[in-house]
Order: sequence, then C-alpha cells, then structure tokens
Amino acid sequence: MKKSYFLILILLIGWGCGHTIKPEKGIDEKEKARKQEKLENFLRYYESVLQTNLYASGCPGAAVAIVKDSSIIYLKGFGVKDINTSDPIDENTVFRIGSLSKGFTAVMVSLLVKKGLLNWEDKVVDYVPYFELKDTAQTKRIQIKHLLSHSTGLPRHSLIELIEEGETMQEMIPKLKRVKLEGKEGEFFGYQNITFSIIQEIIETKTNKSLQTWIQEEIFNKAGMKHASMSYADLMAESNKSMPHERNSKKEWQVRAIHDKYYNTGAAGGVNASIADMAQWLLVLLGNRPDIVPAGSLDFIFTPFIQHEGIEYFDGWSGVSQSAYGMGWRVLQYQGSKVVCHGGFVNDYRAEIAVDMENKIGVCFLFNAQNYYARVAVPNFLDTYYMYESLAEE
Repeated sequence: MKKSYFLILILLIGWGCGHTIKPEKGIDEKEKARKQEKLENFLRYYESVLQTNLYASGCPGAAVAIVKDSSIIYLKGFGVKDINTSDPIDENTVFRIGSLSKGFTAVMVSLLVKKGLLNWEDKVVDYVPYFELKDTAQTKRIQIKHLLSHSTGLPRHSLIELIEEGETMQEMIPKLKRVKLEGKEGEFFGYQNITFSIIQEIIETKTNKSLQTWIQEEIFNKAGMKHASMSYADLMAESNKSMPHERNSKKEWQVRAIHDKYYNTGAAGGVNASIADMAQWLLVLLGNRPDIVPAGSLDFIFTPFIQHEGIEYFDGWSGVSQSAYGMGWRVLQYQGSKVVCHGGFVNDYRAEIAVDMENKIGVCFLFNAQNYYARVAVPNFLDTYYMYESLAEE
C-alpha cells in the first residue's frame, strides 16, 4: 500500500465528523461517547483519503457504504451517473455489481440447505443429467460445493465466449465436455462462471422456483434492498441508474451502452443494486439479520475450501498471509484478521466488497468505470481502519 495514504491519515487525526452513529447498547455512557468520537474521527479522515483517491483515479462516479457492528456508519455517492450530464450519484443509484452476485447465490444456497431442500454434497448429475465433463467418473463425483467453489477441475473461464454470445445454460452445459480438465474436483481452483451458474438449474429443478425468485423473496425483500434486482429489464426500467464508462483512444471517458451479457449466468453476475442496498447486505453478512440468515448459515460458505491462485493475485494488498475460496467468497488472512471479500467487473462497472469478521466491519464500493483505485480500494480502507485503530489506542 502506498505510504502516502498514511501521511494523509496522520495529518487528519483528531478531526470531528458530522455523521450520526448509533452507539451500541449495554456500554456505559462514557464508553459510548468515546467509541462514537473514535468512529467519527475515523470517518472524517477516511473520507478525505477516499475523495483524494477517487479524484486521482478519474472515475466518473462511485458510491461507498461502511457498516460497523450493527450500524450503517457511512453511505455516500460521488461524481455523476453519466459523464455527459451533471446528474449526481446518490445512495439509491443502481449499478451492475458483476461477480458480487456470487455472494448472494452462496448465501441463498446456504438457506436452502438450512431448509432441507439441498445439501452441499448433492451430486450435480442427479439434478442436471445433461451435465458432462470429459472424464465420466469425475462428472459423477461433482457436487454442489464444487460448483460454488470453482473446483470442478475445469480451467479458468472455460467457454466464457458462449456467455458473451448469449447462449442459455441449457445450451452451454453440454459443451463443457469439450474442455480438457486441469485437475481433480476439490483440488484444482479454476474460476468459472458457467459451472458456478449450474446452481440455477439445480435450484429450479429441485424447488420449482427460480434462483432469482428465491433471492428476491428471501434476501432482497426481507433485507429492505428496495432497488436490487436480477434482470436486464429491471435495470433498464430503473430511472435512477448509473451508466458504464470506458476510455476512448484519446484516454477520455465515454459512455457505454448497458448490455444484457451475463444475465444468462445470473447466479454468477446478474445482480443490480444501489449502495443503500449493499449497506443492508453488509448488515446481513455481519450477522445482524438472523431473521434472514440464521446463526451458523454463513459459517460454511465463509470457510476456506480450496486454495486460491496465490497471494500474488492480491498484489495491491499488504499483508495477505493466506488466500482461499469458500462458497462464492474469497477468504483471506489479512494482517491477522479473517477478511471475506469479492470483486466484480461487468459491462465496465466495477464493484468490491469485504467484511472483516473479527473486527465486525464491512465496506462496499460501486464504480461506473474500470479504474486503478478499484483494485486497491478494499485494502486501502482496511489499512486505514487498522492504522487508525492502532493510533487511537496509543
């Protein structure tokens, strides 16, 4: 992480903050006041660091949410929805979130397991008989947990061109048998949107209800995610949405059209949401909504299942000692803390999310363009928070 970030932090220690933070119950008034002041100071100088980096990145627009314990402590939009207008991004502006969708799918599967409708060890061929890999024996051994951990043995991004061409899952799944396997199930990690999305077919076969309907009813509606959806039509009907952007040959930003690619693999990349929606999602992930996700239902999906490509993937992070993949989530040991995170990129939208389960803090970033800061936004936030915690205790 660049040391310049921390110079800004040190200069800004002690500033006040106008954000209202709901103190925790059961702590004496003096301790409440101390914790509130500590969080307000952190938010003040973090916002300065955030604004500096967003400006330096040149990204046309972004939105950020921070949740600590059981409270949303920061929620804000930056920049514009469309570089050709002055219409600002607010907390209800909708973005595509790409592969952050995988986290919703994994949580939904954990709920279906809790209901007794599915098991992590269920064989894929029992639900999808036309699923076939090059190795017949390996095909028969593939379980739901292998789909959601990208450990079927297929290489990274197999047949991704078929997703972009708009083929249906029913058309794509039989073609997986053409692809050479790179390893045994549960032992080889190969990030895969098609195989991950086979869970859509399994859920509909088993429950007679689509994954989209399950997530809408059991997560979006119950969590109060008012603008979240899982279809191209829903996004296009949304009046308050951000447009995606890319650089042209002159390195100037230009607006791109919103396309319908990857909604065919909605389990892996089909969610649309605002930052206000994602703040509610962070509350769920931090265990604050047992009415939606019962205690223990996050444990399995947040447990490392297979080693990641390697810590070099996190070259913008300082202090990753272990990197693995659970079910729909990357699971790291970062500076001594367990951090569960994921990134997303689709249609020139970028998104990042992370929760530190030990410090009970979570953050989400939504961007309307690919930019350098997106890759380091999460470690920059965590480094800032850890630095502040360290300095505040001295």
